[in-house]
Amino acid sequence: ISKNFEEVMQFLTKVPLLKRLPREYHPLLAQACVKQDFEFGRVVISQGDAGSEFFVIKSGTAVVKVEKPGSPPSNVATLTTGDYFGEGSLLKDQPRAATIIAETRLCTIKVTRQKFQELGLHKHL
Repeated sequence: ISKNFEEVMQFLTKVPLLKRLPREYHPLLAQACVKQDFEFGRVVISQGDAGSEFFVIKSGTAVVKVEKPGSPPSNVATLTTGDYFGEGSLLKDQPRAATIIAETRLCTIKVTRQKFQELGLHKHL
C-alpha cells in the first residue's frame, strides 16, 4: 500500500461528512480520490453550474461567494484544511450553490459522482 493511499485514508477519516460512511468503505473511497491543485485566484467551481465532483481541501484556503439576484457576489465563508464542498452535486445532483475561488495555492482531493455511485457509496451517506 502506497504512502499516498495511507495519507488519503487518514485524511478522509477526519472529514465530518465522510465519517458517516462505514469504515469498510474508506479504502474504496480513498482509491477513488484524485489529487487536484489550484493556483491562487483560480475559480474551482461556479455557482449555478452542473457539478459532478466533490472536493476536500488538503491544504490552502478558498473563499465561498454567493450571488443573489440583483446583488453582487458576496463572500459568505472561508474554507481551509479538512473543509469540503460540492456535496450537493455529489449526493443530490444539484447545481453548484456557490462559487469557490482559491485564496492561496489550494491542494484538494476530489471524487466524481460517477465513481462515488459506481462504488455504491451514496447509499451509505
